[in-house]
Amino acid sequence: MKLRINNSSNIKSLINNFVLFFNYITRLRAFNKKKYDPVIESLSLKAKTRQEVADEYGITLKTLRMRLKKAKIRIPPGRLFPKTLKIIYSKFSMPGGLKTA
Repeated sequence: MKLRINNSSNIKSLINNFVLFFNYITRLRAFNKKKYDPVIESLSLKAKTRQEVADEYGITLKTLRMRLKKAKIRIPPGRLFPKTLKIIYSKFSMPGGLKTA
C-alpha cells in the first residue's frame, strides 16, 4: 500500500487523524490505569464535611487540605459527596473505622 500525499489538504487530514488517534489511545491508557477496588465501590457512603473526613484519618483539616493538594485532587466546595469520597479513599486508602456494606 502506497501512501500518496498530493497536496497540503491531504497532509492536514493525515495529521488530524493521527492526533485524534493519539488522543484516543491516551484516554484509553488513562482509563486502564484506574484501579477498581471492590471494597471501596461496595461502601454505602453519605455526604460528609471535610472535618469529618479529617477526623476519620486522625489528622487536622489543614493536613487534609495539604494532602489533597499534594495528590492533585481537586474537590468542589461544600460537602463531600460519595463520588468524591470514593476518590479520596482510593487515593489515601480507607480510614480505620469505616464499615463496608
